[in-house]
Amino acid sequence: MAFDKRLIGLIIIVGFIAGLVGASYTHLLHGIQHFVYHYSSADHMSFGTAVARVSPVERLIPLIICGLIGGRLGTYSSIW
Repeated sequence: MAFDKRLIGLIIIVGFIAGLVGASYTHLLHGIQHFVYHYSSADHMSFGTAVARVSPVERLIPLIICGLIGGRLGTYSSIW
């Protein structure tokens, strides 16, 4: 019976931590979107409208930067 209680407790703790990490990444992503596409919630526009408002080059540059960062992190993480 003790094993079942520990397992349930661990499942709850892992789920709680996963939720916190997911919420943190969501806030980070929203911050990056607001920084890159120069809009705020006070503008009362959707993300699609903000993206459509910028030039294609301004859309491409953040994707290239994120690809380079993600590629480097992926390379380093595969080494360990």
